[in-house]
Amino acid sequence: MAKHLSRKLVNHTIEGVILHVDRKANATNDQLNDVLAHHKVKSIYKEGKELRFQIGNALLGFHLMLHGEIRLVGKGEEVKFPILQIDFPTQSLFLTDRQKSATPTLNPEASDVHDALDFEPGYLKGVLAKKKTDIKTVLRDQKIIRGIGNTYADEIFYHAGISPLSLSQCDTAEGRRCTNPLHTHCFSRGN
Repeated sequence: MAKHLSRKLVNHTIEGVILHVDRKANATNDQLNDVLAHHKVKSIYKEGKELRFQIGNALLGFHLMLHGEIRLVGKGEEVKFPILQIDFPTQSLFLTDRQKSATPTLNPEASDVHDALDFEPGYLKGVLAKKKTDIKTVLRDQKIIRGIGNTYADEIFYHAGISPLSLSQCDTAEGRRCTNPLHTHCFSRGN
């Protein structure tokens, strides 16, 4: 998604921002406009479970939660369940969510937690050796590895051929067997 949006939006100037639902936002509509309007989108990338937009000197994060969507439509088109709208000269980007749970965050804090796509197999093995809970709980913990939710965790275990209920400690045969397939087959950028 980040690559697709980058092709469409990088180097385009934002005309304005409309915050339709403010209950989870950390900034007001006026604050978002003051910081983002009349600035170019510099880059778009994934950071953990968030899609991040570098706009001028600011950073805007979108966390989609369970039912959130990002919609890029022609300017003036209506969309259902808008949370945030970013207007460009010929198109508009919407963060939408029928449950109103998706979260826009202005200047989200940087995290030192490893992203699911950027860590070495030794890191996972070390983390699993220290935990005494099931491996699925460990992988979904955003304080250990960012970017893996329930659905991705289930896919990872299916493709690695292990039970998500396996204990995470690597001193078991199951634990040793799981770390290489998990990293090789599920965290590689090509998968």
